[in-house]
Amino acid sequence: MIWQFKKKTEIRSASSGGYTSQMIYARTAYITGTNGTAELTATVQGAVSLWENGLSVADVTSTGLLTHRTLGIIGRMFALRGEALFYMADYVLIPASDWDLTTRLSVPTAYRLTLPDTGGGRTVTALAGEVLHFRIGADAI
Repeated sequence: MIWQFKKKTEIRSASSGGYTSQMIYARTAYITGTNGTAELTATVQGAVSLWENGLSVADVTSTGLLTHRTLGIIGRMFALRGEALFYMADYVLIPASDWDLTTRLSVPTAYRLTLPDTGGGRTVTALAGEVLHFRIGADAI
């Protein structure tokens, strides 16, 4: 029996980086999740829940700003970032998603805050007295 088809040489595109690099990229995207940080494992989420629930059951009577919801957000930020920052505006605490601070002699004087909003983040510059900044596990120096 005679083979009727000619043997063709396989040609691959070099611009895409190849199959292996595409698979590594896809696996990296799966591990890091949709927002660029690793998805929480059950152990990490359990620890986050302990922080959230532990602080949200606290009964704060001296101020109306620290509600159970706000205390839960503080607990979540403590577990994931080690600090929590809120902007005080019109008798409400607004959690900041990102911030940068300016100091004078190691004392914070002003903050540049990114506040979450439905249309996207909004940047606000606030004095240190307008910001509530919690830190845990901070160096004493």
